[in-house]
Amino acid sequence: MLATMHAAEEEADFAGFWIDYVTDPVGEEVVEPGGIIANVAFTGDLDRHTAQIRRTWGGPLCVVEFERTFHELRRIQDGFAADIGDQLGLQTTWSSGDVTRNRVEIGVVVATEEARRAVDERYGEGAVLLVPALTPVG
Repeated sequence: MLATMHAAEEEADFAGFWIDYVTDPVGEEVVEPGGIIANVAFTGDLDRHTAQIRRTWGGPLCVVEFERTFHELRRIQDGFAADIGDQLGLQTTWSSGDVTRNRVEIGVVVATEEARRAVDERYGEGAVLLVPALTPVG
């Protein structure tokens, strides 16, 4: 599993890696490799990536295509941590990359519609989810 994950991460169009289970484990149950589904996302050339992954992973596999690479998501997240939130008038409280949804989630104090539009214009619709702590009224 680790060899598969590391090989995928080295690809320029790598977008994410996560695992699911064929059957959800109970308690401290040990899950055998055949019960683990490796989910790997790239931004293109899925046939080549699938063939490459099959060299190291023989278990259940799901290879999907996403719009943004993992590195793009990190750049967005790092930019908000640096100063982009301030530039857009947002007070940020936390951030997290969501590889299963191919987006960055940014905690903010308040997210106005203007701020949401500005974020979508800058990064593309769906790349960033603003998660407000407060909701403006009136």
